[in-house]
Amino acid sequence: TTNKMRTLCFKKIMIFVLGFMKKLITKIITFISFVLIAMEAFNKIVLYLAKKEIKVNPIVDKTYNWRLGDIKYLVKGEGESLLLIHNMTPGSSSLEWKKVIDKFAEKYRVYALDLPGFGISDKKIKTYTNFLYVSVICDFISEIIKEKTTVVTSGEAASIAVLSAYQRKDLFDKIVFVNPESMKVYNTAPDKDSKKIKTLFSLPIIGTFLYLINVRKDDNTDYLFAAQYDGENARHYYGSYIGNYVNFPIHHKIGNVETPMLLITGEKYNNIYNTSSEYNEYIDNNYTIENASQFPHLEKPEAFCEAFNVLLQYDYNDK
Repeated sequence: TTNKMRTLCFKKIMIFVLGFMKKLITKIITFISFVLIAMEAFNKIVLYLAKKEIKVNPIVDKTYNWRLGDIKYLVKGEGESLLLIHNMTPGSSSLEWKKVIDKFAEKYRVYALDLPGFGISDKKIKTYTNFLYVSVICDFISEIIKEKTTVVTSGEAASIAVLSAYQRKDLFDKIVFVNPESMKVYNTAPDKDSKKIKTLFSLPIIGTFLYLINVRKDDNTDYLFAAQYDGENARHYYGSYIGNYVNFPIHHKIGNVETPMLLITGEKYNNIYNTSSEYNEYIDNNYTIENASQFPHLEKPEAFCEAFNVLLQYDYNDK
């Protein structure tokens, strides 16, 4: 009958559609598997080359067993305590202070650390935030240094020093900003798009692939130096950084920080005069190093140490 024929035709059509869908799904799964295998192969090769090609020896040799992972640091010299905090851009580490540590150690007890997610410190944390780094600094001073400390920050690390001193003024003697980031940058909070980006970088294989693609595009050996140590997890900080999770506004806090704050800038660093003007009303003294750019402590170490000594010779404790 007509109904039976319709039913039979319908069954045949459904069988054809299901068969087609099964083949299509199989092909899609096969394609995705091939892509993931190719990505993982790329990841392994790049990480292998990073370990083989980049001959950079860390300068930190001690371990602070912090509650969320091991933090590597060094200590050298005798005298008042001095803590050096590296920049917060991905790929940074305590190595940026290597040219001034010995000179500082002649007068101070110098500490330099690789923050979590950087250098050879643990990279186990999935999401890095400004509050996490504030906790690191306060805990490190409380448990390792154990006395009031002068803190020197590079670039974007300025914000964690400000917020740490705001919370625990008893731990800080002075803060020295070296080419700090604009306060406007710290106001950029995570949004829907940046959260999606962070999620992508959190994915295994895919996240590592995206991280390595981006750092190779930048052709920055510092990133690959970071990748050679627990490389598959280096992506987590990168995702948090470009997702703006590390940012937190400081403009409404810095005016209430009682710790003396000083500023060292590089004359040739991009837009530093506009940026330093944002800090002028809060700092107690400043020094500009001629012919220096973003990292005067690497580019002009002798001039940097001289600038530091000039600023530190004054008593700011009546603030």
